[in-house]
Amino acid sequence: MAAQLHHYVPQFHVRQWSGSDRDSIGVLAKNDRRIFQANPRDVGGEKSFHSKLPEAQVVETWFSQLEAGTSAIYKKIHETLDLKALSDHERFGLCRFVASALVRTREAREEVIQISEALLNEIASRIGVTDWVARLTEDGALGYHLNTFKDIPQHTLHLLRLRMVLEVNRTDLPLTTSDHPVVRHNDFPLRPQGGGRLGLLSPGIQLHMPISPKLCLRFLDPDVYGSVPLKMNLVDAQKIVFERRLQLDQSYRHVFSVLTDRFERELSILKENPDIADLKRKRIELDSERRASDDRGAVRLHGYRKERR
Repeated sequence: MAAQLHHYVPQFHVRQWSGSDRDSIGVLAKNDRRIFQANPRDVGGEKSFHSKLPEAQVVETWFSQLEAGTSAIYKKIHETLDLKALSDHERFGLCRFVASALVRTREAREEVIQISEALLNEIASRIGVTDWVARLTEDGALGYHLNTFKDIPQHTLHLLRLRMVLEVNRTDLPLTTSDHPVVRHNDFPLRPQGGGRLGLLSPGIQLHMPISPKLCLRFLDPDVYGSVPLKMNLVDAQKIVFERRLQLDQSYRHVFSVLTDRFERELSILKENPDIADLKRKRIELDSERRASDDRGAVRLHGYRKERR
């Protein structure tokens, strides 16, 4: 039997960019600068991403149930353009969906791989091991990634404490989404003592998630952005350019938009910053790796292989 395509970006989310026919979106593959047309069912996933074993269906079923409820919430937001119209149950469901989107993608798996390998190799280096480096095996990477799914409930609670804002795009330039649709940003400078700025509890944290070409959800640190209106109209195209840049920077490989989008700004950025397109680019620094590992639990020493330096 052919391996099943496991979506880590829900089809209903990507279809928000497909227009009236619901079958076609524009795709930019940033690693090779290709622009092509695709059906939403054929993107945002990989074959057997949650394992080739039958147990993977448990993960697929849970995500499918979560997505079914969130699809109705998307519809309500588009109809009312008012987050205050959401019930407490719907707000919780939306936060849980966003929390799952933070951890379930290929980009999230690459972060887990880099964190895990960096920590073990740092430990090895400190005890004097210099002739080999540890690399996660494919099964090891899968296991470590699936282990982060247990953090979804806690991430949900963190999101519930943030200020949820709806941005309405009033320009002619569409918002984009990607294969890692929830992006992080922080206007605060790096702290002199080190440490990350993009954790859900970091001062000044912002999460951005466009949910259609015309609507974007933002989750903001309430201590810093408590006076920001719950709804904002974006009339300056540069605001949309900024949102599109975040999607480009933090995606793994693909950026999605309406079928007519030519991704001219993205191609220009990639020409000037080719490192953004590197699928194996360094995503974290060691201080933030240590901090992130604390969120994900202790590092286990299985699922690795040794490579000579």
